[in-house]
Amino acid sequence: MKLTLVAAEQVAQVEDERGELSSQKLPIEALRAVSQENGVTHWRRLIAKPSQEDPTGLGRVYVLSVNPSMDIHTVVSAFSALPDLVEYAEPDSVVQIQTPP
Repeated sequence: MKLTLVAAEQVAQVEDERGELSSQKLPIEALRAVSQENGVTHWRRLIAKPSQEDPTGLGRVYVLSVNPSMDIHTVVSAFSALPDLVEYAEPDSVVQIQTPP
């Protein structure tokens, strides 16, 4: 299961060269605690190497891997409760739209 969020700039400081990090290496204790309490195993940047200027802000977007036994809406709520660190959090899901015959 996946979760997408926009995180504080400090998170990027401990990524590996692919823009990934484990929940245990998060530089901010509150994010690390929420990740561990809610079954988040891995953070990955949406754009591995954003430009230095990053005018779109997409360099702060992360896709989180969440243990499938967790309720994704509970996880989203937990991250959303950190407004100084998480600008936006939502389930990362695929939606199929059916058109009428």
